[in-house]
Amino acid sequence: MLTPGQTYHFELRAACGAEGFGRALVSVAVASPPSSGTFSVAPRAGVAGQTLFTLRCARWEAEAEDLPLSYLYSLLRADNASAPLAPRLIDAELAVTLPEDPRALTPLQVLVCDASFACSEPAADAVAVAPPPGSFSAAAALEAWVCAAPETRAPPPP
Repeated sequence: MLTPGQTYHFELRAACGAEGFGRALVSVAVASPPSSGTFSVAPRAGVAGQTLFTLRCARWEAEAEDLPLSYLYSLLRADNASAPLAPRLIDAELAVTLPEDPRALTPLQVLVCDASFACSEPAADAVAVAPPPGSFSAAAALEAWVCAAPETRAPPPP
């Protein structure tokens, strides 16, 4: 793998029979990804499908020739797969509602890329997303059943 921000020089030599040899030189500059920025989410807690969360990037830097920057905002699922919340955006801010998540905190991330598609390491944050009032939560029902005294346990909910 080539290191971002470095320039590599390649030389190819080939024998051309009795006529000698040929030679070609090429230099390849590997773009540096955007850096030094921040990623934040507000508010820190809300209700699934109701609260508008604002995901915001600030102060990301790149070379002038590599602008504009683009942002890919994602939710990290329980299996650590990334689920995009919107298509890649030029806007450094996204307002979105989030789905219900049985985990205590819902992990979110952003991938910041420049016009050459050199991308930062994912920047991450997490928020608490509660189920809407009155909604059935299988995880909460199972926890209540497991934590109940054995003699008071009713059969688990369907």
